[in-house]
Amino acid sequence: MLAAIPLSISRSLLFSILLSAVFAMAIVARKPRFAGKMALALGGCFLILVGLSTTSFFQTATEAFTERIEFASDMEGGVKGTLIDRFLGGMAGAIADSEGLPFWGFGVGMGTNAGAMLMTGKVNFLIAEGEWGRLIGEMGILLGLSCVFLRLYVAGKLTWLAFRAIDTENFLPWMLLSFAFLNVIQGQWAQPTALGFSILSGGLTLAAFRKAPAKSAGLQVPAKKTVNA
Repeated sequence: MLAAIPLSISRSLLFSILLSAVFAMAIVARKPRFAGKMALALGGCFLILVGLSTTSFFQTATEAFTERIEFASDMEGGVKGTLIDRFLGGMAGAIADSEGLPFWGFGVGMGTNAGAMLMTGKVNFLIAEGEWGRLIGEMGILLGLSCVFLRLYVAGKLTWLAFRAIDTENFLPWMLLSFAFLNVIQGQWAQPTALGFSILSGGLTLAAFRKAPAKSAGLQVPAKKTVNA
């Protein structure tokens, strides 16, 4: 996984892995007795990175990845533009650009690549490239914002339940949420693959809240003793 970061040249992958690491740190902060295991994991990752850094393919990929980050950061206006505009949605920009938008929007599907191909014969973003801008553009300010706030509510509810599950030492929902959170909030659901990953990650997070019953967990339930008269 560590080798895949520079080889993929994907900033989204790097951000996702760093976010998962932050979520893992939150578990350690909540349950300090796991600090030793976290230290071992970090030490192992460091040793792997040291070993990979001695290989030529990893060095070349790292240089290309670093140049891409610097170039993209300059184009997007630094860290603020990269994080806020790229990863945190851009709802303020979607609302600001809604002037002249029909109350009920331009119609569901117009903001997708498939819709653009049917309407213009070219693959293009007719409304907006960002997910929130697409929702507001397709459904209008009322329904579009309602959909955005619904996704925010679902993500917030998952976060609260996953955080509470840490107290019962059920860490799986919290770690799954590190990947599902941004997909639920502002994943580009107009694209089938992104939609599928959002549903899969959100559904797995919901399923992780459930605990296995005693029999399915392999535990033996003691039989009741009968008393003869």
